[in-house]
Amino acid sequence: TRSAAADRLPQLDVGASLGLVGQKAGYGDALGQLGSGDARSWTVFANLSFAPLGRAMRAQLEAIRAAERGAHAQLDLQLVEVSAEVRLALRSVEMAGREVKAAQRFRTLSERSLDAEQRKFLNGTSSNFFVAQRQADVAQARLSELLAAIRHQRAKGDLELAMGTLLESRGIRLEK
Repeated sequence: TRSAAADRLPQLDVGASLGLVGQKAGYGDALGQLGSGDARSWTVFANLSFAPLGRAMRAQLEAIRAAERGAHAQLDLQLVEVSAEVRLALRSVEMAGREVKAAQRFRTLSERSLDAEQRKFLNGTSSNFFVAQRQADVAQARLSELLAAIRHQRAKGDLELAMGTLLESRGIRLEK
């Protein structure tokens, strides 16, 4: 914007030039005259330009200012996107943590149910089919708990990535 504002001021260009002219009628004679340096020419000029209305310069200045406003708007948009990404990652970590707790409770209840079914079997009031079913329930509960723990760790990694701390949390340092 500084150069666009400076372009609105009057401009003065001054210059001078010196040259040789070949003015003889024949080609060879004209070249000879150039070689001898007898016919010198010189020019001096001064050019003052000033646009008091400065419409073109004002338009250029406004275009530059609009580009700056656009860049600021783009930066603001990126900040909003990063903030939304961090909030989403935080929610994911919280939800995954709740899933882990729920899976742990379900596993605990499944194990209790298996214990109860095994006691019934030992007392003769249940069959090995029901015991096997409860064992399958415990295995499924343990698998669900493991998957929930994996989702929780992945959500924590996504949060660290969104916050820009992933490499630091992994102990990775980049040399400059």
